[in-house]
Amino acid sequence: MTASRQRLLVITDTTQCGRPLVDQIKLALQGGPFNVLLRDKHLPWDARQDLAAQLTPLMVAHDAQLIVSDPPEQCEAVHLSASAQRPRRRPALLGRSVHPGEVVDVSLDYVTYSPVYPTASKPGYGPAVGLRGLREFCREYPIPVVALGGITGPQQARDCRRAGAWGVAVMGAVMSANEPHTVVAGLREAIESR
Repeated sequence: MTASRQRLLVITDTTQCGRPLVDQIKLALQGGPFNVLLRDKHLPWDARQDLAAQLTPLMVAHDAQLIVSDPPEQCEAVHLSASAQRPRRRPALLGRSVHPGEVVDVSLDYVTYSPVYPTASKPGYGPAVGLRGLREFCREYPIPVVALGGITGPQQARDCRRAGAWGVAVMGAVMSANEPHTVVAGLREAIESR
């Protein structure tokens, strides 16, 4: 991702947090910086805007990026779902979710590719591609690929990086953790050590 050096992307899901989302992210940041993809599309846009307003200063203070998923209006960093239309005006950072068999727009700044491992959160996207499928995908496309899907710990994160992924995205591993800073520290170490 060209706008950030952080290779760990944490995707938000307020339904998995045992505490308010902003508190979960603050605690997780004690484990080191990471980018945040504000997803939570089940929330109304104004609630997501409020969360973004609270998260942005945290991201800036940690040299990280807040990315908003499928916003109805212009944002600086945008992540599009696989079927979403590109915004009229290109944001500073633009990524998209990609699944096996889908066409990849190489003018994007990055893509998330999933599912790498079996995952309960996205069962409708077919079988997991595994490390071999991830490796082939990364070789085929000349843009940063962020591995996603079923990554629950450091070894899987390290394996994804070794397979060629530029970065790694997680949701439940951090969102549902009682000690998210410990999870983040372990993931960051694995991602950087590959």
